[in-house]
Amino acid sequence: MSVLKQQRETSSLQRAIAEFIAQESNRQSLITVTSVELRNRGKEAAVGFTVLPETAEDAALLFLNRKRREIGEFIKTKIAIGFIPKIRFHIDIGQKNTETIIDILRKEEERKKNI
Repeated sequence: MSVLKQQRETSSLQRAIAEFIAQESNRQSLITVTSVELRNRGKEAAVGFTVLPETAEDAALLFLNRKRREIGEFIKTKIAIGFIPKIRFHIDIGQKNTETIIDILRKEEERKKNI
């Protein structure tokens, strides 16, 4: 698969999955799709997501895993793609780490201003 085609499919999958979540979630938490990585020549898609509030992460992961089949069907209606990859969801730890670092830097800046 060419790099350009893979980028297009990845972007399309991310948009379609995010749209499904927006339509089907219970709105008690904010689920954001942060990444989609195609693996095994496009047969698998690793989907990273974040959840606010963080206390709802487990419930969100259960929801997404429970809805995997429906998400696949939704993708078929939204994207002209030959093969729907097997979707695996995971909490995006990298994004959480980035947010933590930003918070630490912000607090340090505030502390320096107050000195």
